[in-house]
Amino acid sequence: WPVSGNVLVREGAAYFVAGRSNFLDGGLSFYKLDARTGKVLVQTKINETDPETGKNLADRHQVLNMPVGLTDVLSCDDDFVYMRSQKFDHNGTRVGLGPHSGNSATQGSVQKGVGTHLFSPTGFLDGDWFHRSYWVYGRSFAGGHGGYYQAGKFAPSGRILVHDNETVYGFGRKSQYLRWTTTIEHQMFSAPMEQAAGQETPGPVTNRRGPATPTQMITFGTPKTLNPKGKALAVEAWMKADKGDGVIVARGGPRDGFAITIEKGRPRFHVRANDKLSSIGSRERIVGKWHHVAGVLSEDKTMKLYLDGRLVAKGEATALLGSDPIQSLDFGADSLTAVGNYASPFNFTGLIDEIRLHFGEVDPDMFAKVVENAGQKRPLESTCVLACSFDDGKAIDLSPGKHKATVTGTKPEESKFGGAFRFTSKPKKGGNQQGGSGVAHNWTHDVPVLARGMVLAKDIVFVAGPPDVMDEEKTFARIMARDKSVNEVIAKQQAALDGNQGSVLLAISTETGETLAKYDLGYLPTWDGLAAANGSLFLSTEKGTITCLKGKK
Repeated sequence: WPVSGNVLVREGAAYFVAGRSNFLDGGLSFYKLDARTGKVLVQTKINETDPETGKNLADRHQVLNMPVGLTDVLSCDDDFVYMRSQKFDHNGTRVGLGPHSGNSATQGSVQKGVGTHLFSPTGFLDGDWFHRSYWVYGRSFAGGHGGYYQAGKFAPSGRILVHDNETVYGFGRKSQYLRWTTTIEHQMFSAPMEQAAGQETPGPVTNRRGPATPTQMITFGTPKTLNPKGKALAVEAWMKADKGDGVIVARGGPRDGFAITIEKGRPRFHVRANDKLSSIGSRERIVGKWHHVAGVLSEDKTMKLYLDGRLVAKGEATALLGSDPIQSLDFGADSLTAVGNYASPFNFTGLIDEIRLHFGEVDPDMFAKVVENAGQKRPLESTCVLACSFDDGKAIDLSPGKHKATVTGTKPEESKFGGAFRFTSKPKKGGNQQGGSGVAHNWTHDVPVLARGMVLAKDIVFVAGPPDVMDEEKTFARIMARDKSVNEVIAKQQAALDGNQGSVLLAISTETGETLAKYDLGYLPTWDGLAAANGSLFLSTEKGTITCLKGKK
């Protein structure tokens, strides 16, 4: 069993973990030795058996989140030894197996409290420039296309980080790119460490920069009984919008999903199947009054939008949904990643009532009858898989499925039909809904380098890597415009990543973030191959050499 991480020495004891995975070759072995004599003090097994329940560890998996199963470079503090985000006490007992949640935003928000530390979800030795991977000074990480950026919203995070006892310094994506995005631009930053301490429970789901505020919504999660894959479907609601934009009902994201929204005061129905979006909408403005809206996707892929029982728009989807979306069924917002061409969460402002979801073909005259008999007790149709009246101030599913709802922020209110929920969008503070972070920064600065190495030396952060020669936003715009000359820029950046342009070494002030000195080096440092000691910098290079740089006296 290889020791692929490191040997960690603390107070006369040497710690290491041998093996490849919890689930292979008998698992992993945690060792604690007397560093002077080599005597084995502790040996514990870490395998697929849950130490708390005796069941298979796979039972803890929640959607795309799971307990840590791979080794890494170990670290420690006075309380724990850490392997990625997994905590051990100093006798090798796992503490807090995780994950915290199957909801990506909730999983990514658990960053505060005992056990906050620097970790990499893919391992400290992973130097691949992969956009779903970065280091975190926190406790948790969420997987999947709707989860990978969540940790960055709640904890100091970046491609590579260093820290002292008070501050985290790093090279990470700008806050507007903490979302599902094609392009990413990075920056150097300094952030207080204390914002990642002092809270044990999950923080609020947020999609804004600045002080975190909960997204007002009602969600039913992702039960198997609400799987829309390959099915004709219909979704309907009564609503009274106070503003012209927002999600009424949404399920899914950029892969597969459906949604009814109001955009610029007009209703729209969205279907996304196998990444391809189809949307239809009405020209009628519906702000300020009660209206019934319904979207229908038929087996022949026909899309229809009904307003107050009338057919107001018709189109065709590319296909029925190709998968069961990993994003939950939400009312009043689209919590993770958007189904349509709007920015999540796209909060609704106003009242929502009487929501129903149908699987299978529905009677085309059904919605006209619903409007005609508004306010009267309505039977459950055979196609209905979820029905909420919101009477008695509760989000109860009246269908046979009896699905459970989670209500966040929104409040019940009397309505035209007995009861509804009031959604109030919050004002934007310091950012926009397209991305953003609740992490407070001391400073941020753009730097002309793609960091591969970083080290903190008193009041200077040294950072090294190939030059950053490409503006990703401009480059992507040229790609979409079919500008073939953009290939020259892409080739130049690729050559820099390959080391053909050497590297840049920057000396950056920890106080202000300003670049104090810049040096052009003729070689590319290995990943995390920068160290400092006794007034000198040491760089391990891709050519297999070590370079020592000594400051002038």
